[in-house]
Amino acid sequence: MKNYYNYVATLLITVIFSFINTEIAIHAQDTQFDEAGIEGTVLTSDGEPIPGATVSILLGNEELVTGTNTSLEGEFQLHLTPGNYTLRISYVSYSTYEERIELVDGEIYDIGEIRMVQSTQQLDEVVVESQAAAVEMRFDRRIYRADADMDAIGGSALDLLENIPSLETDFEGNVSLRGSENVRVLINGRPSALLSGGTDALAAIPSDNIERVEVITNPSARYGAQGDAGVINIVLKRNRLTGLNGSVSARTGIPDDHRISTNLNSMTNNANWFANLGFRYRDRPSERNRFQRFESADTSFQYSQNQERSRSEIRGDVRLGAEFFLSDRQTLTPSAFFRIRDRDNTSDTFYRDMDLSGNLEREVFREDREDEDRTNFEFDLAYEFDIGGESNQKLTAGFKFDYQPESEASNLREFNQLTGEDIVRQRTDNRERTTDLLFQIDYTRELGSDAEIEAGIRSTSRWVDNNYTVEQLEDGFWVPFEGFNDDFRYDQNINAAYGILSSQFGKFSVQGGLRLEQTRINTELTESGDGSGQNYLNLFPSVFMNYELNEQNSVQLSYSRRLSRPRFRNILPFSNFRDSRNIFTGNPNLNPVFSDSYELSYLRLWNSGSVSTSIYHRYRTGVVERITELDSDGITRRFPINLSTQSNWGSELAVSQRLFDSLRLRASANYFYSDTEGTFNDQVFERSATAFFGRVRLQWEVVDGLNLQSTYWYSGPRSTTQGTRSASYGINSGVSMDIWSGDATISLSGSDLLNTRGRTTIIEEPNFYSEDESRWRTRSFRLNFIWRFSSVSG
Repeated sequence: MKNYYNYVATLLITVIFSFINTEIAIHAQDTQFDEAGIEGTVLTSDGEPIPGATVSILLGNEELVTGTNTSLEGEFQLHLTPGNYTLRISYVSYSTYEERIELVDGEIYDIGEIRMVQSTQQLDEVVVESQAAAVEMRFDRRIYRADADMDAIGGSALDLLENIPSLETDFEGNVSLRGSENVRVLINGRPSALLSGGTDALAAIPSDNIERVEVITNPSARYGAQGDAGVINIVLKRNRLTGLNGSVSARTGIPDDHRISTNLNSMTNNANWFANLGFRYRDRPSERNRFQRFESADTSFQYSQNQERSRSEIRGDVRLGAEFFLSDRQTLTPSAFFRIRDRDNTSDTFYRDMDLSGNLEREVFREDREDEDRTNFEFDLAYEFDIGGESNQKLTAGFKFDYQPESEASNLREFNQLTGEDIVRQRTDNRERTTDLLFQIDYTRELGSDAEIEAGIRSTSRWVDNNYTVEQLEDGFWVPFEGFNDDFRYDQNINAAYGILSSQFGKFSVQGGLRLEQTRINTELTESGDGSGQNYLNLFPSVFMNYELNEQNSVQLSYSRRLSRPRFRNILPFSNFRDSRNIFTGNPNLNPVFSDSYELSYLRLWNSGSVSTSIYHRYRTGVVERITELDSDGITRRFPINLSTQSNWGSELAVSQRLFDSLRLRASANYFYSDTEGTFNDQVFERSATAFFGRVRLQWEVVDGLNLQSTYWYSGPRSTTQGTRSASYGINSGVSMDIWSGDATISLSGSDLLNTRGRTTIIEEPNFYSEDESRWRTRSFRLNFIWRFSSVSG
């Protein structure tokens, strides 16, 4: 292990010195170029200076070139290369100010005094554009604006994530970041009960309700340690325009996907009221084909399987809230969310049993009819106090309550297709209740002009009660199915505290943080009396070092330690009876996965585009893998265990380039190498694998208000614990047109136009072979309409 870390350190030092040499070369070149600049003062309408206002320089309205914050006197000054830019200034409770500027060689442009207008006032003289940067690079994250993606218009959060560099989604709705599914997904910076059952619930969040997505590949101590692959933060929309404003949207699609929703906002002098309402009906077909062969001393046979599924649902959503302005510096924001959903799931599975020579022995048909009802209720209370003063102090506090009851009832029948004779009839009843509580406080304070401290505490609790009953029809009576009837209880409490110190020394900035988390988990099967408990205390450090070579070039080195606690479906010890021959069972004794992540990044900006590149390494222990075993009845059983240690190395490249005034190219690629080693039942599992994921997108503004977009993505083949997984690829395209003087937009989009989205997984063992081809979603088309209205201009 010591040699391993020496190797890591040696490699990082080598790369750092390579970048230092690059810096020297760049500085040598930069001395030959002229510089331009801009300076000014940001004031209130009464002439008072505004310290801490955000000043950004953009290429057009998209690429962030550089930025700063105003001083205590409201002053700012920036140096950059000559050219045409957009100056944007923003501050809380004030309308954003924008102005086109031209910077000339060797001159400092003095823009003078800029008087900001409070957002509660009518905008008569100041021109405000709502267009924001499509992609922004921050100190510890990348920010993607939701409405810049035409492929996701009228879609869901899952559709939006599919088109973001570094992210992938699979046929089950899982989201992975740089090839790992151990990613933490937050909504408005906090965990949500909507995602307690898995990230496939992201398909229920309309993309129209999303303002931006933040991708954090190496999170700081500010964030909970959960999610060793990183954090995805989905920020929902909330308007601050005066008067009544909002939007109404409608959609229809193939396969059936119909929705109508509205976002409303009304701002007065004392409060900002907001509401989101939506109704949706959809039907999601999917298919799965599997072939399995078994060869052993006491049983040898093979079979093919074809499964067709349909998940149709009716859903209604309501979100209500208000932002109360207690004073000029204090806000209190309560909000509530309610969702009711009724889903009908059907699954038809056809088996063809054969001997090893391929001779048909029998045909079996299994049908599953499931009724699923789920209700979500969330209450959120947020408090913000901008204390201000010379140290620019800020205090925030939050409380959140989530409650989610759910019931699933299935009727299953399996019969001989040739004779019509019943083989087995079963029924299941699963009732689950999940309750979540969260409380947190965060505090920030400046230490002079070049340093800042941040600290906070957070406590989260979760209680889950899952009652599972299986009955089988025998001699005309329903009797309990032995071994599958129990009540599983899961209690989790996590208490955390963190501190962060940030400082800047000229062009060099550093941030160091430490997070302490205590985790208590108890599980219990009330019928059998089986249970387990875990109690562990861990420290999670994080370090970020950033060096700005010049206004267009910067380098960052970061490190963080994180963990990934088991997902609930991986610890739930009950089986899914949809497929009687392939059964997955959770493992309540799973331990968390710990990881150490290192990343070195480089960002280069120029007038027409940008490029960012990074190399990263992640070392993980206690990695959870799904093991597949064959029992004496020829049934394959899958279950998760803490199997292995894993070392991942990777590199990532993202490029954005304006080819012409109306045509932009965005491309990203991610390549990584993984080395995994583990032992189970005296069998050694070792694999070394490489994987590649890439995406290319073209955006063309044909004329003002008419836009085309097309995206091609490719996910390469990769090795799994016991086999391989095939490559997959697809094309998504969309066209949008603004109508009614820009107050409305109509768009048509298609997903997976070639109908190639799907994956094949192969498992090869000495006496067992399995080939599984899955297609979670089929080719789809959506027609969308959105109308935006406002009682004020701007």
